[in-house]
Amino acid sequence: MGCGEGEVVARSDLLALSDEDLSALTNRGTLKRAHKEVGTLDAEIEESDDGDLTVRWSDGPICSIPADATLDQGTCPCAAHPPCRHLVRSVIAYRQSSNTVSSAPQAAQAWDPGSISDENLGRWFKKAALTRARSVFEQGLAAELIRSTKPTARLYQHACTVRFLVPGDPRYTYCDCVEEAPCSHVPLAVLAFRLLGDEKTSGVVDTATSPPEGPRALLDGVERVLLDMGQLGVSGAAQNLSRSLARFRDRLEHEQLQWLASVLTEVLEEHARYHANDALFSSERLAQRVGELLIRIDATRSRECDVPSFFVRGGVLAKETRARSGRYVGLGTAVEPAQVGPIFTTYLVDTDSGNVVTVERRFQDPQSTEPKSFWELGQTISGAGTTIYALGAGQLLSRGGKRSQTHRLDLGRTRAVVNPQRFEWEQLRAPVAIESFREAAEHLRSLPPAALRPRVGVEDLFVVPIDTVEEPHFSEA
Repeated sequence: MGCGEGEVVARSDLLALSDEDLSALTNRGTLKRAHKEVGTLDAEIEESDDGDLTVRWSDGPICSIPADATLDQGTCPCAAHPPCRHLVRSVIAYRQSSNTVSSAPQAAQAWDPGSISDENLGRWFKKAALTRARSVFEQGLAAELIRSTKPTARLYQHACTVRFLVPGDPRYTYCDCVEEAPCSHVPLAVLAFRLLGDEKTSGVVDTATSPPEGPRALLDGVERVLLDMGQLGVSGAAQNLSRSLARFRDRLEHEQLQWLASVLTEVLEEHARYHANDALFSSERLAQRVGELLIRIDATRSRECDVPSFFVRGGVLAKETRARSGRYVGLGTAVEPAQVGPIFTTYLVDTDSGNVVTVERRFQDPQSTEPKSFWELGQTISGAGTTIYALGAGQLLSRGGKRSQTHRLDLGRTRAVVNPQRFEWEQLRAPVAIESFREAAEHLRSLPPAALRPRVGVEDLFVVPIDTVEEPHFSEA
C-alpha cells in the first residue's frame, strides 16, 4: 500500500468506524469480502489538506470520499449502491495505513450524544424537521439511554433504537427504521440524552413534564369490579362480569391506555377459562394480573409518579414503525396454551440493532376434530412461507415490514426468505447479548418494576455465553 505525499489530515469519522459499524452500514457478506480483498490487493491512498480521501486500487476502481461526505456518500465507478465493497475496503485500508495509525485515537472512550449542538444538528437537518422533532419531544417521549463508545437510545413510542457510531457526528448513526441516515429519530435521541444526568452512564428519561390525568370515572369503575372479584371470588362474582370487563377494556383502548387494556384482556381470558372448566385456569396468574392492573390504575391516577407515563399506560404516538431490510436470527419459539387454541410466539433478533422482535401465530382448536399436538402445529406454514419451526431455528432475510410498539413484526406482503442458521450467537450484539447473568440483573434493577414497565414481552430475553456444560441429560417429562 502506498500513500500520497504531504501532510495527512486524518479523517476521524472514518477511523471511528469499527468492523461492527461497517457491517451495520452494509452487511456481513460485504464486509467479509472487503477484508479478503484488502489482504490481496494494493491500494494507493491520497488525502488532501482539506480531508478529501481518494483510494486507487490495483484492480481498477478509484474510490473517493470528500471531506464533507459520509461513507455512503462516497463515489465509486462500480454499479452497486453505496456503500459498496470498494468503499468499505477503502475505509479498512485507510484504517490500516501507516500514516493514519498515529492519528487514530489510542482507545475508544464513552461519549455523550447530548453534547451535539443545535448548530451541528442544523447542518444536517432542515429547520422544519428540527421543529417537528421538538414538537414530538415536548408531547412526551420515553427513552432508555446508554452512554458508551457507541451510545444507544431506545425510543419506546417509535419502536426503534438509534446507535451513534462516530463521536459528535449525527450523520453516522444506525437506526432500525426504514429512513435513510440520519433519520428523523436522531434529533429526538440527542434531545433525550441532554436530560440524562451527567453522573449517569445509563437510564430512562421521560420528556412529559405533566402527564395527562387519567379518566378517573373509568379507572374507578374498573377498580370497583376488580375489588368485587377479590371479595366474592370468580365463582361468586356477578354473571355479567365478563361483559362489564369487556366494555371497560374497549373504553381503556379508546382512552389510549393500551397497557391497562392489555392486562384486562388477560384477566378476561382467565375468567373465561374458569367458567369453561379449563384445566389451564390459574388462580395465581389471575391474582397477578389483577394486582398489576390495580398498580397501573394507581400510577395512572397519581400526579407524582416517577415512572414514565408511557411505561404505565401505553403510547399515544406512532403505533407502528416501518422496519428496514435486515437479517433476523431465530432464538426459538414459545407456546402458550389458551382457551381458543395455542399461541406460538417466535423470537427473532435483528443482527444489526440487537433488538428482539416477535412473530405470532394463533390457532383455534376446532371442536369437532382431535386437537393437534404442539410439534404438529409447529410444522404449519407461518410468515415468509416457511414453517413455525423453521422460522424459530433459522435466519430470516426480510426486505421490510412493520414493527409495533410491542415489538411484534408484521411481514405482510414483504419479500422474505428463511435459511438455516449456524447458531453463531457469539456474534450477536447488545442489548440482547450480555456477558453474564449479573449484567442482566443489574440492567433489570435499573428499570421500574415489571408491573410498571411496557408490556412488550421481550424485555427479559437475553443471550448469555456458556462457560461449561456439566452432566447433560434428557428429561423425558
